[in-house]
Amino acid sequence: MLAISLWELLAPALGVGGQGLRVADSKSLYHGLRDRAGFRRLEHAVLAFLGAGGGVPGSVPELLQQVSAPLAGEPPRCPWYQLEAMTLPRAADGIAIGRHSQRLAGRLAELGMDPPQLACEVVEERAFNRLVNHTGGKGELLLRVDGHLLQRLPADSGQVYLDRLGGRRRYGPWLEEVFPHAFVWRGGEDAFTSHYRVVREDGLSLDVVVAVGCEVRQFPVALASMVAKYVRELYMEALNWFWAQRVPGLAPTAGYPADALRFVRDITDAADAEGLSVGDLLRWR
Repeated sequence: MLAISLWELLAPALGVGGQGLRVADSKSLYHGLRDRAGFRRLEHAVLAFLGAGGGVPGSVPELLQQVSAPLAGEPPRCPWYQLEAMTLPRAADGIAIGRHSQRLAGRLAELGMDPPQLACEVVEERAFNRLVNHTGGKGELLLRVDGHLLQRLPADSGQVYLDRLGGRRRYGPWLEEVFPHAFVWRGGEDAFTSHYRVVREDGLSLDVVVAVGCEVRQFPVALASMVAKYVRELYMEALNWFWAQRVPGLAPTAGYPADALRFVRDITDAADAEGLSVGDLLRWR
């Protein structure tokens, strides 16, 4: 049987060229703060897919309500993320987004497919550092977040693709912790792919495939990477806006190590004046 990808199945709704929706690894769509066209492409596609499943969110709080279920025990939100007044879309054309949402919903109905269920977990800096200290490393933290997302899946989800974490090959013990009352059958675990079947007490099963480069080869993982990138960039916009109000002429940060020390140095006096800790901005491990 010839396998048909979701890219092919959804092509009539995605469209082509500059007016089409692009679904790809987020790193290939958006290249940083100065790439406004890339951000518009990213925002357009993410909001269109969200709209096909449950209405296009009109604000960041609405977006987070749709996609996020915070991890238990998270500390209060960092004060520089003042998201309540952020309306959506930020850069893309809302009318075009709505049009594409309708086309996607129609195409999914033609195929007999349910609308996509998009989810992500936001781990702010304070929570990140606390969880890294608790779990012992970034990889273990990411597995905890992935496990939380897996537990939110419907019981009959069928198959899940995950992008591999570094060089880790074995995910069986982790899946046994995520699904403590299920049997985890281990398939192959090679240099590129690790395959498992999780069989629940009620007989339903979930295939979990952890592979290298999933965000390039698997449509759902590519779309998931876009959702995560979009939410991250909204948080970065809020962070830059907060500190720009307090430090005239402050150059924005992309949030990566290349300019982190510069940004922290630039805001330190303003943070001290308000009793805020710049240490809470940094990932310590």
